[in-house]
Amino acid sequence: MVFVYGGDTADPGSEAKLVLAFDDCGRHPVDPNQPVELPAGLRTAAHLINSGRVSFIVEPLGDIGFLVLQMTDDLGMKIYVSARDIISFALRSSILLQEVREQKDSLKSNLDKLQRAMEKFIETMGLVLEARDPCTAGHQRRVADLARCIAREMGLPPQQTEWIGLAGMIHTIGKIDLPSEILNKPGKLKELEHSLLKTHAAVAYDVLKNVDFPWPVADIVHQHHERLDGSGYPLGLTGDDIRIEARILAVADVVEAMASHRPYRPALGLDRALQEISEHRGTRYDPHAVDVCLRLFNQQGYRLRDFRGPA
Repeated sequence: MVFVYGGDTADPGSEAKLVLAFDDCGRHPVDPNQPVELPAGLRTAAHLINSGRVSFIVEPLGDIGFLVLQMTDDLGMKIYVSARDIISFALRSSILLQEVREQKDSLKSNLDKLQRAMEKFIETMGLVLEARDPCTAGHQRRVADLARCIAREMGLPPQQTEWIGLAGMIHTIGKIDLPSEILNKPGKLKELEHSLLKTHAAVAYDVLKNVDFPWPVADIVHQHHERLDGSGYPLGLTGDDIRIEARILAVADVVEAMASHRPYRPALGLDRALQEISEHRGTRYDPHAVDVCLRLFNQQGYRLRDFRGPA
């Protein structure tokens, strides 16, 4: 229902008379002498309107309140009647847009919770893998931490950087298929044993490829032993055919592996590890990732962390 009141804004507290009344069926007859008390909102609005004899249209706006329009003649009423559907549509659209925004915020919150749960699951999986291979305990977390720092210094987006770190947490998941006798064997591996060890990247891909991660974790893990010159495995990829995330992970993995103890050899030391990536910068390893890694250690004081026990 739309009501039109006539009142005197010079005296907002005075009574107003109902002049016209409309609904969807049309105009309703009214008693022009029927006194109608102005709503409080109209009294406030009256102070903002020029003094004198005026008419108001009051359009309810649901929980928002009501719309007050000043009408001075019949032409104004005709304009309002013509524009009423447009006003109603705009109002409904505004309310719908607000509801969509609220639903979007709720959806984003739920997605954030799901991603945190997935990240925690990946970290837990990494710890389970380390428990099975205690001789390299901490390797995955050190690689993940270094890879994340390299990616951040390279200017990669935060989400991409985080998923590089998460891929680092499970980059050895393919070793779950290998006998512990090979993983923990002291001394040099035989050729067949070394060949079996090299299958872990492909096995990891098979394990992860059907998991619907928000980022291509399976591909990153699959390619972390590839080298720019094609000398890596398991696919023999070259150059830009290797994902940037995998190229970063490769640098972090090589540095950590060479600097740390392995069952088949003592630690070679950080200096030897940094020499390796420096000598093969641009041939085996991504040059930008190498430059950033060297800068982290030589200029920014980065050190491989000694992870022991739970993360």
